[in-house]
Amino acid sequence: MQDAQLLLLDEPSNHLDVSARQWLMSYLEQYQGALLLVSHDAGLLQAACTHVAEIAGGKVNTYSGGKALTSKSNPLRQFGTFSFVSPKLGLM
Repeated sequence: MQDAQLLLLDEPSNHLDVSARQWLMSYLEQYQGALLLVSHDAGLLQAACTHVAEIAGGKVNTYSGGKALTSKSNPLRQFGTFSFVSPKLGLM
């Protein structure tokens, strides 16, 4: 069995207790493969992701940055859900 090269995660922190959420954040911070993550969990997004792809109005807009992506001034916050992708997927 080989290590995963791509993780597809949809709301992975839902229903996790504090210790399980911390473990997940730590794991994703160190994960070396590509990651596609959809989440409302700003802490998880900041820990695990470097880019965001916003899909709206039939268009895909991409952004770079860590904590800035989930700051209160970011216009993407109005949508509530962020889809983050790793640049290793070749989408950035």
